[in-house]
Amino acid sequence: MDDLFRRLSTCPDGLSGDKAGRCLHVYGPNKMNPLLKSLLSFGRLEDFAIIMALLFINVIVKYAQEKKASDAYDVLKLLIYGILDREKVELM
Repeated sequence: MDDLFRRLSTCPDGLSGDKAGRCLHVYGPNKMNPLLKSLLSFGRLEDFAIIMALLFINVIVKYAQEKKASDAYDVLKLLIYGILDREKVELM
């Protein structure tokens, strides 16, 4: 650990005030792009890709369920108004 602190010009208590001031002047404030911060919060890029794939699959499944429910609703409307016979519905 001592070797590491010596190479980084620091100590267990952190940077000295002078060193921190020089780093701030040279590198600017320690800010991170919010989008990059969000991506890094997932840990690894593979985790992010898996989550995005699962969300995409969820959208596809949800669309299929909504489409099926909408079709069933349309058939029920036709049955209620007497436009469609029940025997024809069983063939669908």
